[in-house]
Amino acid sequence: MRQLFLVASLLWLAAGTPPVQRVCQEGDDCSACTVERSVAGNCTDADQKAAFYYCNPRTKKINVESASFLECQNGTWKQAECPMSERHFSLATLNCTDPVKWTFHAQGTSGSGRVGDVCSFNTDCLQGMFCALGSCRCLSTYIAVDAYCYEKISPSESGCFYDTQCSSVWPDAYCKNGMCLCPSEEMKAVKTRDGTMCVWSSAGEPACPLPSLPPPDSPAALVVLPATGAKTSVTIASCNPYSNQAPPTEEELVMNPHNFKCSPGDEAIPVDVSDIYDCIDNSVFWKAQGIESNAHPIGVCCMNRAFTCMQPRRGESDGLGAVPRWWFSAVTGSCQQFLFDPTSADVSPNNFETLDHCEAFCKDTCPRGNPSYAASKSHLGQTPQAGCTIAAPCPDPYQCTEVASQSLCCPSRKNICSDAGGRLKDPLRPYPYDPGMRFDQITGEKADYAFGLTTRYYYNPHDGQCHPFTYNGFLGNFNNFANQADCQLFCAKLQCPNGNPLTTGGGAPQRCQRDSDCPSTHTCSTEHAVCCPTPQTLCTEPLRVGDCKQSVRSFWYNAETRQCESFMYTGCQGNNNRFSSLNDCQSFCKNINAEPKCPQGRAYMDYSGRFFQCGDGPAGNACPANYECYFDGLVHGCCPSKAYTCSLQLNKGVACGSGSSYRYYYNNQMKECQSFLFLGCDGIR
Repeated sequence: MRQLFLVASLLWLAAGTPPVQRVCQEGDDCSACTVERSVAGNCTDADQKAAFYYCNPRTKKINVESASFLECQNGTWKQAECPMSERHFSLATLNCTDPVKWTFHAQGTSGSGRVGDVCSFNTDCLQGMFCALGSCRCLSTYIAVDAYCYEKISPSESGCFYDTQCSSVWPDAYCKNGMCLCPSEEMKAVKTRDGTMCVWSSAGEPACPLPSLPPPDSPAALVVLPATGAKTSVTIASCNPYSNQAPPTEEELVMNPHNFKCSPGDEAIPVDVSDIYDCIDNSVFWKAQGIESNAHPIGVCCMNRAFTCMQPRRGESDGLGAVPRWWFSAVTGSCQQFLFDPTSADVSPNNFETLDHCEAFCKDTCPRGNPSYAASKSHLGQTPQAGCTIAAPCPDPYQCTEVASQSLCCPSRKNICSDAGGRLKDPLRPYPYDPGMRFDQITGEKADYAFGLTTRYYYNPHDGQCHPFTYNGFLGNFNNFANQADCQLFCAKLQCPNGNPLTTGGGAPQRCQRDSDCPSTHTCSTEHAVCCPTPQTLCTEPLRVGDCKQSVRSFWYNAETRQCESFMYTGCQGNNNRFSSLNDCQSFCKNINAEPKCPQGRAYMDYSGRFFQCGDGPAGNACPANYECYFDGLVHGCCPSKAYTCSLQLNKGVACGSGSSYRYYYNNQMKECQSFLFLGCDGIR
């Protein structure tokens, strides 16, 4: 029998080709027109731009993608994404623009206080706003309407004036008679620890509160937990949305699962997984299956917000018929667009129809893992713990994290990148990673052993490296990454506050006990016994935007101008000179000068490891003995004299990640150049 919890196929246009159809415009029925330009179609004019029209599988209407466009490359239409700073593609100009600039018409004066107006302090802005990068913006709990900020309102709650107050919380929700309602009469509002969400009420398919397509076309079906020793013909776990109790025995789990929290079997005492699965009321579905209860609603176990948003992207394709979708990268903390094949069987629940869908569900919460929840008698009464400060810190193992304009208690990287992986660790688990459970382990049914098995990566805090492991397809923890690069990018800050630790040729962190064990470009982090880059080293690395397709606003230090500047990081192949906030960049790289390029040797550094400038200017310094003031075309620095360089004794340097190689030095006694084995870092130059 078809396993309902794996239903994720998406309907496409009905078969058949109409004889003659007009060119599609936004809002047309998909079957009544022809899309003039589509991904992978032919084009003639190089670099030509065009609006991205596509058929929305949910509404069967033609939509226009607002954050990307089509560009003619090598005779083929390719999707191109607008940068984060200009997130809207204008149909009038056929260029990407910043909506803030044309929606709110910034006045250019400080103190008027509307959205987009110039500001210097938060007090320059009106209620519900703050001053960000010189302009008034809405707090993350407010939404802009006609240049003013109004509070966001959840579905089923009152107090709204505009539809956008509702749709900013749940996509397509609307305001009616002062109350926010779900987008469809076939949906109902359900309360979870992460807020109120809308869920489809369907008799034919289980439904989870994922803002995307309705069942049976929704990837939400993938987030349903299978049942243990299914008592019914439907292999889907049932649960009680109002229960605070896990089943005490496996027998109770098999016979009466609908009376308890979400708990899979395979153990004498079922495991409580309510921290990663929410019990969502699906009484209409269960009634259609012949199961109902007068005592309480019956639900299905859906991946919660945090667990859904850490799932990898799947079903990517740039072939004909591909549609634009969005997924949330829990590593970079941003929503990214990709082209999705709606006929693919390889689908992830981390799949959203629009940027608004993605950001509303995943962005304004902890980057990875569940937040700390305020205490309550009922788990449904819990809410994320916000408003943390230095005076009111978060409980261990959480740390106060800036999320948009609010402070949340989020799991620390140390906790996420540990054996526990952001959850309570099973003391009986023999591995430093959580492989999860296989389908046959949970259900007791015979199944293909390899079904759902994939290679994932986990961070091992004991050796400071990311290792592969086999993930069984269900459950697990948050120390679970789709690839090694994501694992290293997220967990590297455990060892160094900024940048990555120095590694050996084999990729392992170079160990140290004191600074002398590291090259001069690094210092020893005694807590983790690794060599971390100094500010002088990190902050003088050049700008590197990366080679991938993501678009994440970041900051780098320009040593030539001695200022921190913003740039869009593409998600991979960057370097250490990259910060998530302007404040982090400014505090770490303060007063760092560019490294002077000497004809031979390395420029002189002061006691703090910083290059200083020589010359006649106000910042000029006299060079010490054996050094000469040299201008490399950009900066003045103290470079070693030729006589001094050639008189230095042999110094093989210290071992480091680059490995050893043969070099040459001038033997002043023999008056000739001789070879030696250079250990990799420092030494004579």
